[in-house]
Amino acid sequence: MAPKNNGGNNGGMVAQEHGGALKSGGTPGNKGGTGRPPSAIREHCRGSFAERVAILEAIADGEPLPMTKIDGDETITIQVSAAIRERTQAIDMLGKYGGVDKLALTVDEQPEDEMTPERRLAIWEAIKRIKNVEELEKMMVNAAKKQAATQQGG
Repeated sequence: MAPKNNGGNNGGMVAQEHGGALKSGGTPGNKGGTGRPPSAIREHCRGSFAERVAILEAIADGEPLPMTKIDGDETITIQVSAAIRERTQAIDMLGKYGGVDKLALTVDEQPEDEMTPERRLAIWEAIKRIKNVEELEKMMVNAAKKQAATQQGG
């Protein structure tokens, strides 16, 4: 069976074993298939990142890690500790991807001993004072500023 041509020029068609034909170079304006779904790529990357968290922790702690150096025909493996900047970057990355960069911990993540009856009462009183969204936003911004100042030691 000959490939169908739909009335166009057959010069750009490439016959296939199954009897059909494909346009040589594809269809102009068509970028082709979607490739691997983005969700599958993200899942793979999350797995790779999780496998390497121990390396980030070792860098953050300043533990010596093996480094291979090739000198001519000779391969040498030495132990090297990360520089302070690299340690800081590793800590930042662990915090960022661990969710520590959020303004505050969620109620479920806060240690139970910090949620005292007095604190519950203070939170309840603050909630009762909220009249509108703008007031809630102001309270949240002030709480975030206070928390940031506390974390920075001043």
